[in-house]
Amino acid sequence: MAPPWSPPELNDDLTEEILLRVAPDKPAHLSRASLVCKRWHRIISDPGFLRRYRAFHGRAPLLGFFYNLNFPAPFSDMVFDFPSPSSRFVATTASSPLLHAAHDDDGDRRVSWALDCRHGRVLFEKADSRGLAVWDPIADDWTDLPPPGIQYASYSAAVLCDVAGCADHRDCRGGRFLVVCIGCDVMSPTETAYACVYSSEDRAWQVPVSDGSGRRCCSFDGMRPALIGDGIYCAVRGGYYILKYDLVERRFDWINMPNRFGEKESSAHANNEDGSLGLAGMRGSRLYLWSRRWNNNPEEGDDAGWVQRRVVKLRKLLPLDIKYFIKANVIGFAEGVGVFFISTNAGVFTLDLKSRRVMKVSRHPGKKYRNVVPFISFFTPDCAS
Repeated sequence: MAPPWSPPELNDDLTEEILLRVAPDKPAHLSRASLVCKRWHRIISDPGFLRRYRAFHGRAPLLGFFYNLNFPAPFSDMVFDFPSPSSRFVATTASSPLLHAAHDDDGDRRVSWALDCRHGRVLFEKADSRGLAVWDPIADDWTDLPPPGIQYASYSAAVLCDVAGCADHRDCRGGRFLVVCIGCDVMSPTETAYACVYSSEDRAWQVPVSDGSGRRCCSFDGMRPALIGDGIYCAVRGGYYILKYDLVERRFDWINMPNRFGEKESSAHANNEDGSLGLAGMRGSRLYLWSRRWNNNPEEGDDAGWVQRRVVKLRKLLPLDIKYFIKANVIGFAEGVGVFFISTNAGVFTLDLKSRRVMKVSRHPGKKYRNVVPFISFFTPDCAS
């Protein structure tokens, strides 16, 4: 009697092609695949495969977000029971293990505000000293920063990779980074804007740069800034201006928002798929999206530099009564993946502009999110180790 037929074993090349197609937003799947057998573990652990995996999928996936409640705001004097960084994290995929079981003992890492997240790092304001800290949540690498040279009354801040030649930021974890603080000096009677830049290589803050335009900075809207090229863009509270700081030229520029983008609309600015500066605002149950275009005719005014590119009717995507949109806000944007975070009276939802997929992500009934800081990163077995 002939032995039962069995299919031929896949060679390494075919196995690698199959494993390359494991979805990056389901990081646990690749980790489990590495445990199937020694051969699969060898393939998945190979640095060449991991580079191909990140290149094959392109942009890193959205794994979750860190949330801020309505209070406290940055540099608040109010007293609260400040949580640890990991307790502020909400996963947007069920198989994302990076912060579910890890980092349960955060010690003295109490934070009052999540400021920014970029290139695998999260920037926090610390609760005890009003200082700043940078955290790589996958590697659990925590860096305390010395205080900047300016005591800000209100500020916005960004963290970004500073590795030379790192263009796509798919694999820059553990390298040099910068922290940029832009805000209003509490000691300045003219409320002048200042910028301070911290370099992890120098372990020091650079000399502060002041805005020489004479405009009053007042305060910022609490949203995370946008990074486009060498520019950091921060929305000034009130819905009228965006303040840009150029990291290379070390100078400020003021950008008027569209005339029809009013103070009553909640707004968030972010770079769109084409790399331009974008705005998003809510009016009732409609999401309005704007893009900044360069205007070479000064006679047309700054408003000519904006184009309303899209209006999304959320009631067609969310089966909610109109009453739930009375205080709807845009509270975050995941750069690169095109996902907006929208707060309603029924909870917080994500909206994927490309697929028009909507998902409820808030898991804290009774808590009102002020804003969210999306966490976008590859989480491959080499990161876990």
